[in-house]
Amino acid sequence: VVGTSTNWNGMEGLTTGAGTSGVYGQNAAPSGFGVAGRNVGPNSSSGAGVLADGGPANDGLHAISASGHAGLFQSTTGNRFPPIAVLGGTAGGQGDLMDLFDVNSNLEVEVADNGSVAIAGQLFTSGSCRNGCVVGNHQTHSVTEYTPTESEPTIEDFGTGVLVDGRADVVLDQKFANVIDSDAKYFVWAMPEGDCRGLYVASQTARGFTVRELQGGHTSVPFEYRVVAKRYGIDARRLPMTPIRRGTALPQS
Repeated sequence: VVGTSTNWNGMEGLTTGAGTSGVYGQNAAPSGFGVAGRNVGPNSSSGAGVLADGGPANDGLHAISASGHAGLFQSTTGNRFPPIAVLGGTAGGQGDLMDLFDVNSNLEVEVADNGSVAIAGQLFTSGSCRNGCVVGNHQTHSVTEYTPTESEPTIEDFGTGVLVDGRADVVLDQKFANVIDSDAKYFVWAMPEGDCRGLYVASQTARGFTVRELQGGHTSVPFEYRVVAKRYGIDARRLPMTPIRRGTALPQS
């Protein structure tokens, strides 16, 4: 079926029966498409290659595949347009941008319209593979790494200093001090890089901290430190309990 129009829809399907489809396409050939749509209008055109409208309660587009891709999205315009663009369904921003369910209709990934992402499982990432790779059998495998989780949102910084006559004053990096909560206590771990009686944090302020040698020592030795502080502007509770949305029914077409 081929439809062509210069000022309206090239082809349009409408159904009012329950459980039926306005347009149904199936391809049994080795290649091709069940439904193909293309818009060759000017760049300012607001039309679409395929427009799917489910009405007030039904799916706008329902794709099922027994072996191949249920949906394949590809952009040939380079970086100008992404393959998929998701727009919020309400002007007031009350709905999710995207919900991903498993085969049992359990919500696994939720993307809210404020940018928050909730994942029921684990998140795995893999960047460029220069080190930590194993090559064998004509295939390269990257080493899986893990991200630590914390009881509350924090930010860390690392650095080095030099203990002179048993004392060292460390000034926090200005950019780091700008993003931490200066009214909350931050934590410092200092490790000497040479022989001494040991180190401890004698005092700390919003600008920095003082490291001294234990037992009134006067050793001069380099050391390294780690600072963990609370993020500024994030009023998050420690280990909050979050309800899990399970068994949420998928919308039916």
